[in-house]
Amino acid sequence: MTFKYTVSLEDYKAALALHSRRSLSARIAHLCLFWLPTTVGTFIGLLIMHLGFHLQYMRIFPWLSALFWVAVVCIAAPIQHASYMRRVFDKRIPAGNRANWTDINDQGVTSAIVGTEEGVFSWEDVAGFAQNEKITLLYLDKRRFLFFPTSVLNQSQRAELKDLVARNLVRDKC
Repeated sequence: MTFKYTVSLEDYKAALALHSRRSLSARIAHLCLFWLPTTVGTFIGLLIMHLGFHLQYMRIFPWLSALFWVAVVCIAAPIQHASYMRRVFDKRIPAGNRANWTDINDQGVTSAIVGTEEGVFSWEDVAGFAQNEKITLLYLDKRRFLFFPTSVLNQSQRAELKDLVARNLVRDKC
């Protein structure tokens, strides 16, 4: 079965979300790269406010400064995360390279960006498989995967894909 699709930011986010649900190391990496700096930034901001800018107000209304910094972090963290995701997506998948095609058969998986050289992977190279209603992942190892939107597959193609995976995937190596 061969199908063409265009990768979007939403597909990329869905692939990362599905990958992080399958892998403890991906969950830890997300925690360390996003929430840890945000938390440290909050405490540094509170410390700066305590030592500097609002020293007099901090003594009178200590909860007000803490509430201010928590509000700033709760607003800034999602904005910063969305901006970071967009930058990473644009860097990894430039705008001209978002049209893709994939062919999956008994010999393996062939995938390519339209107009470029194709990557051919036999079923021995495929380490795992994950799918939900938004995205399908074919793992090449624990951290590398091919992904495509599940919506490009109709019901018969989904059944055929699951059958191909059940027949040809040696074992889940991830």
